Amino acid sequence: AAMAMDPQAPGTLYAASSFAVARSTDAGDNWSAVNPGAKSLSALVVDPQTPATLFAGSFSGVIKSTDGGRRWASVNTGLTSLEVRCLVIDPRDPATLYAGTTRNVFKTTNGGAEWRALDTGLGDWVRFYSLTIDPRNPTTLYASARDRVTARGGTLKSTDGGVSWTIVHPSNLVVVVDPS
Repeated sequence: AAMAMDPQAPGTLYAASSFAVARSTDAGDNWSAVNPGAKSLSALVVDPQTPATLFAGSFSGVIKSTDGGRRWASVNTGLTSLEVRCLVIDPRDPATLYAGTTRNVFKTTNGGAEWRALDTGLGDWVRFYSLTIDPRNPTTLYASARDRVTARGGTLKSTDGGVSWTIVHPSNLVVVVDPS
């Protein structure tokens, strides 16, 4: 369902599936389960400054590991929608993460200890498909979303860390930002 790379050791990869998180330390040639039994994982990010810290999104919220994926704990305080479909981590301040759910985008500035909903202007029944952060300017975010009732949405952009959003394209595009 999702993959992430250790930015300090690019040969270390993590993969999340419906049932486990797996790790490879040899660029994908060999894999081992580091969290068998995880359920319905949909997103995975690695802390760029402390790569042993991982976050995974699932249909029951966000889980966090501080030991390379061996042990995990739920970090859902403030998440009023637990079906997390996408996660993104601020590369300059890894305590700041955004979670796209079936209802809203949530933000934490303390490593998942507390989340708060951001007003995207699309209402309460929004399904988020992707989130991207600009690594050169982490207050700029892109989200792909659609309101399930009115079909309003598309590709959204925030230039103020998620405080306000505008629709920049009417389709649900997956945005990738050039890091250079």
